[in-house]
Amino acid sequence: MLFLSKSKLNSYIQCPEKYRIGYELGIRPLRATSSFIEGRAIHHLIESKLMANGNSPDVLEEASQIFWKVNPFESCDYASKKNYKAAQVKCLYEAKRFLELMGPLKVRDIEFPLKAPLVEPFSMEEISDVLLRGYVDFLDIYEGKPRIVDIKTMSKKPMVGMASLAFELTVYAYLLAYPYIYMDMDPVPVALLNLIRKKEPDISWDKSTRSFDDFVELVHTVSAIANNIFNGIFYKNPGMHCSWCQNKPFCFGDKEKAVAVFGKDALQLYMSGGFTSQDIEHAKAIYC
Repeated sequence: MLFLSKSKLNSYIQCPEKYRIGYELGIRPLRATSSFIEGRAIHHLIESKLMANGNSPDVLEEASQIFWKVNPFESCDYASKKNYKAAQVKCLYEAKRFLELMGPLKVRDIEFPLKAPLVEPFSMEEISDVLLRGYVDFLDIYEGKPRIVDIKTMSKKPMVGMASLAFELTVYAYLLAYPYIYMDMDPVPVALLNLIRKKEPDISWDKSTRSFDDFVELVHTVSAIANNIFNGIFYKNPGMHCSWCQNKPFCFGDKEKAVAVFGKDALQLYMSGGFTSQDIEHAKAIYC
């Protein structure tokens, strides 16, 4: 059974080699980047406050302490402990400001888990060996209907209309609608909540819907990706995204940087094509 999440799917769409490194080989950086860890911190603080629903006035401070305790300095790539401590203060301030700008919301669920088989929308026949799953940042009630909201943190205001294209929103809407997927179904409301980390924090809402036609396209896309994964089809897809991809030391052959970011064992695993020393010795015993 192939379990696919929006993160896995987006990774393969962006670059199949990125997917192979992260999910087939299981290679992860030794330390999380500051931008990644701060994005997660703000998500955690926002969701903790929404979950508390006003019942705990100190929830943000408590949630901040818990988050940074399980993400110690040694696990992050901050240049110094001073920078690490400053990030904690900044994230807490920004989370408070974002919540003020968001105002009251009719939140129904936080980090809502969803899973469903991949089905052919016209016949609802299951496509074997593929399961979609994910966690929705939160569900709120918008114009009387449950709405999927995905939180994004960023450094500048995003392009308007991205909610109509966001692949993850299509995945989440499919998971929420299943098994009630049919041609005349009501559209599923979705939205991106953009948290903009400028000098003066700001937010923007980007709203859209997903329909039956979107699910037809989704199933075709996921089926093609799953088929490629089953058949071991992975390739490099160079582009602008390479500039912020942590895997670039592998692709550019920078062994020293790869060891610094991922460790010596990870480099050996990558260089061997994913085969361990035990695999190689086993192959020698059979074929040599």
